[in-house]
Formats: sequence, structure tokens, C-alpha cells
Amino acid sequence: METLNAIKKRSSVRKFTDKPVSDEDLKKILLSGSAAPVGIGRYETLRITVVRDAAVLERIGAGVSRDMSAAFGKEMKRPFNFYGAGTLVIVSSKDTAIKGINYTNGGTVAENMMLQAAEGGIGSCFVWFAGTAIDKDADLKSALSIPEDFHPMFSLVFGYAKEDVPEKTLTEMKIECNYV
Repeated sequence: METLNAIKKRSSVRKFTDKPVSDEDLKKILLSGSAAPVGIGRYETLRITVVRDAAVLERIGAGVSRDMSAAFGKEMKRPFNFYGAGTLVIVSSKDTAIKGINYTNGGTVAENMMLQAAEGGIGSCFVWFAGTAIDKDADLKSALSIPEDFHPMFSLVFGYAKEDVPEKTLTEMKIECNYV
């Protein structure tokens, strides 16, 4: 698939089937993330954690619900269910000397994984609040084997879309652009 085709197919999916992503496809997604450009080649400052255990997903979802409720001022009645996706990938980082570069590095990792998923017909969605929920819960962070000096930044879910995902058209700029 050409890169532009993967970009057109990549969209945030918020309704997934219960069909699991195969180990082979997940490996391709994770390898694509690991191939992302990272500032000064400091790959050791990043960590990827894969969660497929339903009980652990529910525990993380409870923290996501708590943090979303606080952020949006509207109480969520039940744990966030990650849109029904069975695979959650958490991107964590050590603190870095250059403020914010960890999010830039993590963003390149995330986009590579989402584009690889799109190429394979797998849906994805970026979930911000999982990082904060895990980072606030030392026991959960430990259960996920995330070292103390790493901080979960965000997560992504992967699975098969319940509904057809319309392909984007790349005909106009959505972000204002100027030339100098």
C-alpha cells in the first residue's frame, strides 16, 4: 500500500468487533512503532506495553473514567471500555532533558503504529487518558511492569471496526498553512 492510501484509511475507530488482532499483525504494528524516528536515537527513553487481559483493561478503564469525569465535569457511570477493542498499547517515556521531546517521540511511534494497522485493515484510536490514569496508580503501573522512572503518556487501541470506516479525501488543508 502506498503511504497516502494508509493515511486515507487511518481514522479513529470507536466501535470494535470482538475479533482479536492476530499476534502476527500486532507484531507488525509494534515493529512499525519501534522504527519511528526518535530524537538523538534515544529509543531507551521509550517503552511500549501491550494489554490484552480483560480484567486489566477494565481496571485501566476505571481510571480513565475517573480522569475523564474530572476533566469534563460529567460523571461516567461505568469503566471506560476502550470502545470494545481487545488490544491496548501504552506508550511510556522517561523524563527527558529536552522538555516535551518525549511526546514528540511518542507521537511518531503512535502514528507509525496506526498507519501500519490501517494498512492491515485494523482500526485504531488514540486514548489520552489511559496514560494519566496508569501514572496515578502505582500498583497498576507496577502490575503492568512499567519501570518507576517511566511515565505512561497515552495509549492506542487496536481492533477490527464494527462499521465501515470511510476513506478520507486529501483535497484540502485542514490546518492553516502559510509560506514564508
